[in-house]
Amino acid sequence: MYPVMLNLTSQKVLVVGGGEIATRKLSSLIDTGASILVISLGFTDRIMRWAEEGKVELKEKPIEKEDIAGFFFIIAATHSPDINHRVAQWASPQQLINVVDKKEKGNVVIPSHIKRGDLSITISTNGASPVLTKAIKRELSEKYDESFGEFVSFLKECREIINSSSLEKKVKLQLLRECVHSSYLEQPELRRVFFKKVEQLKG
Repeated sequence: MYPVMLNLTSQKVLVVGGGEIATRKLSSLIDTGASILVISLGFTDRIMRWAEEGKVELKEKPIEKEDIAGFFFIIAATHSPDINHRVAQWASPQQLINVVDKKEKGNVVIPSHIKRGDLSITISTNGASPVLTKAIKRELSEKYDESFGEFVSFLKECREIINSSSLEKKVKLQLLRECVHSSYLEQPELRRVFFKKVEQLKG
């Protein structure tokens, strides 16, 4: 397996299934900017709300081979192994497909995911131990709490300001190393002090 992150902005994504499994998969897709279609004979209340909000399109029907044509990424997420495997067989080699109950039937594995703003942490045991994956995710979720989202935004702004300046390369590197210090995470008020320091150095 080769770990990679997909830019799904404006890409066509198909989720087959409308139950709890599909709902969990959709929860991490909703904010990717993808054009999402969900095909199923029924849908959870949460999926229905997403449709009402315009975040997904729904088709209440059995999945058929012609339905999957033209999609960049397909997730077979029904409660029926037979349907999931059939969808996998229909997919072309050019399409990305994840099969929730049989990872080896697809060509994409979706790892467990922690997101804090621009910080993304993924965990996978390639299906060897979902229990261990959950335990690691729980531990990392506690360590990297919501405060890291704002901290990473601060670091992004620092990098943009420092790299766009005319400061010497050595000074830029020193500043980039300094801004990741834990004090700027634990004491957000110090971030303004850092920006003032950068401005002073820029003259």
